[in-house]
Amino acid sequence: MLAKVDVKSDTACDLYKHLSSVSTKPLGAGPVKWNFEKFVLGRDGEVIGRFGSGVKPEDAAFTSLIESALAK
Repeated sequence: MLAKVDVKSDTACDLYKHLSSVSTKPLGAGPVKWNFEKFVLGRDGEVIGRFGSGVKPEDAAFTSLIESALAK
């Protein structure tokens, strides 16, 4: 868990600087645009997916990516 941190500017915490720098599908690299943006990490800790805040947790593409990562 994190305390409230900056996620969008030059003072963004290192975690979000890293997460937002990785180009993944479907969203790609770039600053966090809005609350509830989702980053999916593989078992090795690498970013394997990024989804916008409008994507619901039960979205098929989101759950499929998580399930395939868990199966590895």
